[in-house]
Amino acid sequence: MLIEGCSDFFMGDVDYEPTGNRFEPLIHIFDSPLDAEMWIMHHTITGATFRPGLTVYGFALYMHNVGHALYDGLYPMFVSMLRFGYGAADVNVLFKMVYNGVLRPGMHVIGDDIAPVFGGGTYTHLDDLTDGLYRFQRIIVGSRRMAHRSFNTYSTLPGSYTYENSLWYFSRRLQARYGLIDSKTAMDPAAEVKTGVSSDGCKGVITDNKRFDATDRKMFFDLIEKLKDEGVCDFTFVDWKKYTFEEQLELFTNSDVYVSGVGTGITRAHLTRPGGAVVNLGELEKFGIPERVQISYRDVQFAAGAPYLQALYYPAKARPSNAFDLNSVSKP
Repeated sequence: MLIEGCSDFFMGDVDYEPTGNRFEPLIHIFDSPLDAEMWIMHHTITGATFRPGLTVYGFALYMHNVGHALYDGLYPMFVSMLRFGYGAADVNVLFKMVYNGVLRPGMHVIGDDIAPVFGGGTYTHLDDLTDGLYRFQRIIVGSRRMAHRSFNTYSTLPGSYTYENSLWYFSRRLQARYGLIDSKTAMDPAAEVKTGVSSDGCKGVITDNKRFDATDRKMFFDLIEKLKDEGVCDFTFVDWKKYTFEEQLELFTNSDVYVSGVGTGITRAHLTRPGGAVVNLGELEKFGIPERVQISYRDVQFAAGAPYLQALYYPAKARPSNAFDLNSVSKP
């Protein structure tokens, strides 16, 4: 089942809100169209405001962060779109926003740029619907336990290893909507999937991470130069502040190897070229009383959760020189 093994912790739009308020809509079932019209007349003077087209509604968490915007906002709604047969359709996106000390009403953030491109239709915050009653031509509601923060026991994103194959199609739709792959075949299950290094040679990215310090970054730049000089692979260090979202997508889409650590840095590893390799560097985390340190590989669902990629994990200690042969893993 899609949500088998998924935790109720933190994220869910139908069961509850992470802010602590339960989502319990009143559902009215009418015996006839006339009964529905009478109910509408009783509850509003002007009637219901009509919203044409197909709308998807869900809960948007921390939309100022690209990782949360994509995987705690758009991804769970997209899984519902797939399940109802609308994975390739243009949709109107309707989000119920969560605000905090960073994200406040009226602010324009990265998620507000991505959502309308991904959807292809209108984009609206629930707070902006101020009329008393709305009638949707068709609406898909449901993002419960299908987000990045909906932890599951399989270390995958919900739907990525089930019949929906949702992480693959989410990648394809996102890339197609930004013009990086052919939109005519992006969502076609019969389309040929080409794997392996492109004709212009191996390309890779090392995506910056707030957990990296100056010593780490110097090591990465030295490694990039060494790999390039030896003709192994041409890597780019992706400092998110120096690349637009669209530029980052293009780099990831054309990469054979994706390297980063836990957190937002690893989230877009699934966009790597099919047959590519994802390297999760992990981190040392402190737990418990008395405090102890252990190696952590959180966010593995963006690597192990992509069945068309190879995932590698490094222990945070000295490694033997033959621990990683880039030539052997950059090809399927």
